[in-house]
Amino acid sequence: MDLIICVSGSGGGSTGPNGLYDSLLFVVKSSFDVILFDTIPDDIFLNVASLIEIIKSKNGCYDRTFLIGWSMGGAVVVQTAYIANMFVRPHAISGLVLLASQSANAGIIKYLNLAHGILFLHGTNDSAITFSSSLSLYNRCYCKKQLVQLQEKVKDIAATG
Repeated sequence: MDLIICVSGSGGGSTGPNGLYDSLLFVVKSSFDVILFDTIPDDIFLNVASLIEIIKSKNGCYDRTFLIGWSMGGAVVVQTAYIANMFVRPHAISGLVLLASQSANAGIIKYLNLAHGILFLHGTNDSAITFSSSLSLYNRCYCKKQLVQLQEKVKDIAATG
């Protein structure tokens, strides 16, 4: 069994953009355990520390662990992956999905080496965090990666299917 941890943005709320995490939970529940992580608003470092504690408590329980981060949650999962893989155990985090991620506090992405890489999803019409933020992270990333540029806003993914 594998684990997915879904991390919210700075506004908190564990359902993700427009309920996307709840939809994901429904789709993958037979193959993955899913933890919905509600962030503490505007405190990347405390959120990273909390996620590290969760990952430590699950250490060895899962074959693979994936992190999904939206907005500020993107920076949180990038830092968490780095710290977990360096200090919890090698390859503790297998891959990331970054949804309209902020690039601030995520520069450490250039040091990540994830077995399943990083998927970047960002809408060209996103205004809170512009597409250039994901593009910047993508360009700084040296592990396996894919950038998906959406025509709609990321928060509208779940609403439009």
